[in-house]
Amino acid sequence: MQVYAVYYELSGRFLLGRKLTKGYYFYDSSKNKGEIVQKGQTLNGGGKYALPGGEREGTESITTAAKREFNEETAAVINEIRTKEKTFSNGAYSAAYFEIAKETFNKTAVDIIDTNLPQGLKAKDEIVKGDITAYNQIHQKYPKAPKDNELEVAYIWDVTEPEDWTRISEWKKDQDIDWYYYILEYLKFNILK
Repeated sequence: MQVYAVYYELSGRFLLGRKLTKGYYFYDSSKNKGEIVQKGQTLNGGGKYALPGGEREGTESITTAAKREFNEETAAVINEIRTKEKTFSNGAYSAAYFEIAKETFNKTAVDIIDTNLPQGLKAKDEIVKGDITAYNQIHQKYPKAPKDNELEVAYIWDVTEPEDWTRISEWKKDQDIDWYYYILEYLKFNILK
C-alpha cells in the first residue's frame, strides 16, 4: 500500500513537493542501504506535484511508514502535535496527517526548501558528472541531502486559500496525481473543519 505524509498546521498550510522526472539516488530502508543511478531512473508522476510518500514496508503502521517516507524524501523529522490516519479507495492508498506547531512548521519547511532539497540537487548533479560514484559519498559531501532523490523543490500551499484550492481541484482530472486531491480534500473538509 502507498502511504503519504501530510505535513500541515492548523491555518491550512501544508508542505507540497514537485517531483523530478528522474531520480539519481535511492535509499532502501529494509536493507539500510542506498544506491546511485548515474543515468537516472524515471519517476512515476515525474515533473508533477506530490506529497512525500511511498510504499509501506512489512508490518509498518501508516503513521510509521509516512514518517519514514517523509524523512527519506525531505531529510526532515516529523515532530507532530497529533496525527490522524485515513485510508482511501478500498485500501489502495493511505495518508497520515501530521499537525505541526506553527513555529516548527515554518522552520522545518524553510530547512527543506532552502537547504535539504537544494543539497540533494547538488548531489544529483555530481552523480551525473561522475564526481559522486557511491551512495555513501552523498551525505559525506551534502549532509542535509535527503536519502532519496525524488523531490526537486517544495512549496508551502494552503487548502483554505482559494487560488491554491483551485489548482489542487484540477488534479482530479490527472490520474497520475488525483489521489493527492482526495488526500487534501480530507484535510480541508474533515480535519480542519
